[in-house]
Amino acid sequence: MKFCSTANRALTLTLTLTLTVLQNFIYFYAYAWLKQRHQQLGHRPTAVANTALGMVAGIANLTVTLPLETVVVQLQTQPKGAAERRSAGQLAAELWRTGLWKSYWISCALTLNPALTTAIFDALKARYLAVLASAGRHQRSLNTAQSFAL
Repeated sequence: MKFCSTANRALTLTLTLTLTVLQNFIYFYAYAWLKQRHQQLGHRPTAVANTALGMVAGIANLTVTLPLETVVVQLQTQPKGAAERRSAGQLAAELWRTGLWKSYWISCALTLNPALTTAIFDALKARYLAVLASAGRHQRSLNTAQSFAL
């Protein structure tokens, strides 16, 4: 009985860590690709464009990771008793039709928050690099300390 509880906690932790890495990778990879593609098409990077690109990247991220996130949340909020606990596979099967995607549309609206954060960071970064360039210190990108400070 103790092993089952420990195994469930280990699975939940593993799924949570996997979900976090996957969400960050998909969001930033999609955002970088969309931003690069936007510039290749001859468009100027603006705060509005970067916000829109961030929202599209967030929606792409949701499309891939929302089912896993739903299963992880369900695993974390199950009753503690071993008899009532369901496995990740059982939860996914039960929620397959509607439950895995239940909060998709509201979550799409919530992608505005990270999109704004990313757009603001990009604007501050461009401004900072322009100030450095006017002072004669030309840099193509920020170093780690500069990124952290912004």
